[in-house]
Amino acid sequence: MKTKRIKILLISSLGISLLVIIGAFLINGGVRENYFWQASLSLPFLFLAYNFHRRLKKSERRLRLAREWGITDLRKRDFEEIGLHFRMTTNEKTTWDLLDDRTWDDLDMNLIYSRIDRTLSVPGEQVLYTILRRPLFDAQGLLERDRWIRLLSQNEETKNNLRYILDMLGRKEGQQLAGLLWGNLPEAAIRSRLLYIPLVFIPALFVFALTYHPWAWFGLLAVFILNMAIHYIAKRATGDCFATLRYLGSLIFWAGKLARLDIPLLREKISALAQNVSAVSALAKRTTFLAPGGNDAFYDYINILFLTEVRAFNRIIKLIERNRQGLKDIFEQVGSIDAMLAIGSYRAGAFVYCCPFFKEFHPILEFDAAVHPLLEMPTPNSLSLNSGGALITGSNMSGKTTFLKMVGVNAVFAQTIVTCSANQYQTSIFRVRSLIGRQDNLIEGKSYYLDEIQSLLKLLKSGNDSAPHLYLLDELFRGTNSAERIASSIEILHYLGKRKGYVLASTHDLEITELIGPGFANYHFREEIGEEGIAFNYKLLSGPSTTRNAIKLLRHVGYPQEIVEAAEKRLESLAR
Repeated sequence: MKTKRIKILLISSLGISLLVIIGAFLINGGVRENYFWQASLSLPFLFLAYNFHRRLKKSERRLRLAREWGITDLRKRDFEEIGLHFRMTTNEKTTWDLLDDRTWDDLDMNLIYSRIDRTLSVPGEQVLYTILRRPLFDAQGLLERDRWIRLLSQNEETKNNLRYILDMLGRKEGQQLAGLLWGNLPEAAIRSRLLYIPLVFIPALFVFALTYHPWAWFGLLAVFILNMAIHYIAKRATGDCFATLRYLGSLIFWAGKLARLDIPLLREKISALAQNVSAVSALAKRTTFLAPGGNDAFYDYINILFLTEVRAFNRIIKLIERNRQGLKDIFEQVGSIDAMLAIGSYRAGAFVYCCPFFKEFHPILEFDAAVHPLLEMPTPNSLSLNSGGALITGSNMSGKTTFLKMVGVNAVFAQTIVTCSANQYQTSIFRVRSLIGRQDNLIEGKSYYLDEIQSLLKLLKSGNDSAPHLYLLDELFRGTNSAERIASSIEILHYLGKRKGYVLASTHDLEITELIGPGFANYHFREEIGEEGIAFNYKLLSGPSTTRNAIKLLRHVGYPQEIVEAAEKRLESLAR
C-alpha cells in the first residue's frame, strides 16, 4: 500500500474516532452515565489508526532506504570501532594475507572504505572493513563473492526486505560486540547462585508477610538496601556490557527475521543462519531484562528489589560461553549480508566499474580506462604489463603518485569487493605492498630517510614466499643525495624485479630510466604550458619523460623574478 494512501487511512481513522467521542459527548450532554460505553465505539478506529501509523512508518523507512541505494553515506566514522572485528579475528597465523597498515594508509583506504560503506548495522560495517583488510587469494572464492553480491542486489524485493531488517537492527549500542564475542567475557556479577537466589526470594516473603505484620516493612527495607548495593556494584563491575548485550539480543532477534525470509536463491546461507539463531534464542529472551529503565521509577525499584538485571546478566554470560561459536557465526553471517549489499549499492552509484577477470597461471596486470574511485572527475588510464615492471616519470604534480594509488586501490578492489574502477580489468592474484607516503617521526626520533629504509626493508622481507607481488614505490630514497639515490634505487628495483609479480615505481631521476635495463617499461606524464600557466592532462604516455617543471612552477605561483631567472641560468650551466 502506497504511503499517501496509508496517510489518508490514518487520518480518516483518527477523524472517525474523534467524531464518535464528540458525538457521545453531545448526545449525553456531557460526561454522563452512557457516555463511556458510547465513546468506547471509537476504540476499533483508534486501533486501526495505530495499525496504519505503524504501516506508515514502515513504508517511510522503505522509501528512505530505496532513495539511499547507490548514494554515498557521509556519516562520520570511528575507525577504532569499525576495525574491532578485524583486530579481534587477526592473529600471528593470519597476518601474511592481510593488507598491511602502511599499504592501507598509503592507498588512503579509510577514505576508500567511507566511499564504499553503505552498511546499516554494526556487523555489516565491521565485516566490510575486514573484507577490505583481508584480500582473498582464491579466484573461485572471489567469483563466489561476486555471485553473492549480484544475487542480493539485483532482485528488488530481496534487496528491499534484507535492507529493511538490517536498518531495524541498526548501530545503536553495538560497536563493542565483536570485542565481547571474540575477547574475554566479563565475570558474573555474583558467581554463586547460592548467594543471590535467597536475595530474590526473601523480598517476596517480606511482601507476603506485610499482610500479617507491619514489622515486615523493616525487613523489606533492609533487603532492598542490600540488593541495591549488589545491583550498583554489579553495574560498576560490568561497565557498558549491558548496552552491548542488549544489542546482542537485538542481533539475534533480527537475524531470526532474516532467516525466516523466503529467498530460494539464498536458501543454503539462510538455513545456516536459521540453525545458529535457533540455538541461541533463549539468550535473546534474557537480554530483554536488561532494558535501560530510563525514567520509569517503578521498573527501577522492582529491578533492584529482585535483582532482575543481575540475574539476567549472569545467565547471559553463561549462555554466551556455551554458544560463543554460534554467536560469532551469526555476527559474521549478518555482517556479510550487509557488506555484500553495501558493495552492490556502491556498484549502483559508481562512475564506472567492472568485475575483474583472473588469470592464475602467468602474472598479468592489464586494465582499460581505469580511474581512482575518490576523484570526482577522473582521467581514465590504461596499462598492460606481462613481465618485469614499469618506471613512471614526469614533472611535479603531473599525476604519478595518484596513478600508483589508483593501481593499488584497484588491485585491492579486485581481491576484496570484486569491483574494479575500470572498463576492463584483467589480473593475477597479487599481494599488494606499497611505499608511497613517508614522514619524519619526531616522537621516535626517526628521520624521513630512516623511516623510509626501515619500511623498505620490511617490504623486501615480505616477499619471501612464492606468491606474486605487486609493489608500488613512489620516488625511492628521496631523502638522500642524487648519486646514492640513483644507485640504490636501481639495485632495489632489480632485486624486486627478479621476483614473481610486478614493480611499479615513480621517479624524478631520468638517469634511472636509462640505466635500469630492459626489464622495466617506461611511461610518463606530461604537462602543457600555455599563456595561463602550466596545465596537466593526467594521461599516461609511453616512454620516459623529457621535461621538467620545478622552476616553471616557481614562476607560476609567483616567486620573485630574480630567483626564477637565476635558477634557469644556473640550470643551463649545469646542463653543459
